[in-house]
Amino acid sequence: MSIRLAFAASSKLSAIALLSFIAIGAIGCSQANAKPSRCESQFRTVPAAAETVERYSMKPSLVRKGFNVLSEKYHGTLKQVAQLVKSLRPSQQITETVVYPFAGFDFTSLLMLFPNAKTYIMIDKNSAAEAFRLDEFRNSKIEIYGTDRNRSWVIWNQTGNSVFANILKSLYSVSPDSQLKKIEFIVDEFRQVSLELRFVDGRDGMFKTLHYWVGEVAPLPSEMSVAGRNETGANWWHDSFLAMNPRTILLKGSHSLYRLTNGQYVPAPMREVLTRAIRRDGGLVVEGASDMKAVFDADWVKKRSSGLKPDRARWELTDGDPAFQNPVREAQLTGIEFSYSDKVHAAIYAPSR
Repeated sequence: MSIRLAFAASSKLSAIALLSFIAIGAIGCSQANAKPSRCESQFRTVPAAAETVERYSMKPSLVRKGFNVLSEKYHGTLKQVAQLVKSLRPSQQITETVVYPFAGFDFTSLLMLFPNAKTYIMIDKNSAAEAFRLDEFRNSKIEIYGTDRNRSWVIWNQTGNSVFANILKSLYSVSPDSQLKKIEFIVDEFRQVSLELRFVDGRDGMFKTLHYWVGEVAPLPSEMSVAGRNETGANWWHDSFLAMNPRTILLKGSHSLYRLTNGQYVPAPMREVLTRAIRRDGGLVVEGASDMKAVFDADWVKKRSSGLKPDRARWELTDGDPAFQNPVREAQLTGIEFSYSDKVHAAIYAPSR
């Protein structure tokens, strides 16, 4: 499929100034603006001026919608999971803002599982588009057509640089009558490109927003590294995320990096940030399970005192976490292809205060 992008730049920096800016910003945390404890790979703090470099706006009229269809198998899976979520009767307040870390370009899952949400947040390490081509594509058009590429999970290094096009394909596959109202690209100091979409959902006529943010939500094992991507990028969107207070999280395809009982990797600091509102105010968790044949438990999990059974489902977020052991309501599905196994878990949790 041949895809061309179109952009109208609202602000630019010269190549020399930009390279200088990146060279300064990429060295590390400014001692005057950040505490050492916040200079970890997941929580890197940078001066406000270094958070974003450029913003590009694209005219929505330059996007031409063709014939877009969902994968029949994936569509069937998501319809079942959507019914599972609906059976828990989550309030509108809980599902108003939804976050999906390790999202790839899977906007499809968010749209189908949470049709009433007003704000969708996707976080991944891949740029929405290639920064060096933004200016080149300023006066071009993009045609979106074909079959949605999403499935149970997409391998990280296969996401590529077609995130923007595939997000639009997800939108038009699930909601063909949707209308784009705003398209903005945000380039950070590492030349990673995030995306903001404002659209009218053709299913209910409501204005909604998608934030696709490039960021480090977990330190990746070497075998999962994305070629050419920085491993310690500054999460310039951190404060905006906290202000949005998302109380629903979707976890699938996360390689168990957020599972506290996973003995292979160190727990990610951003895990606490992304689940803060749910733990404090109550919320909804929808998660897949790791393949038991391909994971190893931490040493403490193997002890009888842990209370965890060896043959349990290894849920990608809640497994072994005391904060998520007493849901108000929960439900499970088995026998469908979702994430790394055929199991899905959804649960609503009460506020901790």
